[in-house]
Amino acid sequence: MRRLYGHDAVDIEVATDTQRSRVADVLLTHPITQRRVAFEVQYAQLSVAEWRDRHESYVQQGIIDVWLWGHTRIRRARSEYALEPYRLDDVQDELRKAGMRVTFINPESSQLAIAVNRFGRTYSLASEREVDLVAFELESIRLSDQGVRSDAIDPFVTAAREREAALRERELEAQEHAEARAAIEAARAKKASARDLERARAAREQFASMPARVDARSGVVRPSVTMPARVLCRQCGKPLDATLAEFGVHLGPCRWEQERLL
Repeated sequence: MRRLYGHDAVDIEVATDTQRSRVADVLLTHPITQRRVAFEVQYAQLSVAEWRDRHESYVQQGIIDVWLWGHTRIRRARSEYALEPYRLDDVQDELRKAGMRVTFINPESSQLAIAVNRFGRTYSLASEREVDLVAFELESIRLSDQGVRSDAIDPFVTAAREREAALRERELEAQEHAEARAAIEAARAKKASARDLERARAAREQFASMPARVDARSGVVRPSVTMPARVLCRQCGKPLDATLAEFGVHLGPCRWEQERLL
């Protein structure tokens, strides 16, 4: 960093605030833009809550925090069926979820390794907890709006952006499809409701237009929707066939039965 940006641009173990509540392992101040980047080399265990506290503190100070996890913090995936060979721990995965790059450092070999995922033939910045690692030389990094960049990192960044755009497009298409389907279902429900209302209206009209039936024993009885209106025989009180309705009586057995009873 001093070779790239000058000796005065790099400070080691320096406090980033007047209260000295935060001490960056390495603090880089860009000589032109004055943008500050704090490098945290983390070998010791760190909880998610502790990382959030330190990250939010840097954000409030307007400092980009770049976390370099010690190479001894690399963990193999737990399952032999894992899609990638390595697995991020809780705090590393929290950093990934925050949209930051998960990077490991090996000071012995002067190398960095960035967590990636493979999608088809393309590698992208890690979007899952199980990851692969791609190593590159420490001296290849440069300062960027995201902290650091490198010719080795740039293709993964581009692939990640393209994948995110494709995912957003698919989500938008799925949302539009769901909305269109909901509109179709609503139209069907509205049509079915209108059909039911029309049937109910027709039933009411049919009910209202039914003639009263005459029962010799109980007088006039209004028709019901469950029993169509029918003319009853004046002799036996049983329903008459439509062809006999105008006569009011059966022509056969009921008259004979009535005469027998008399």
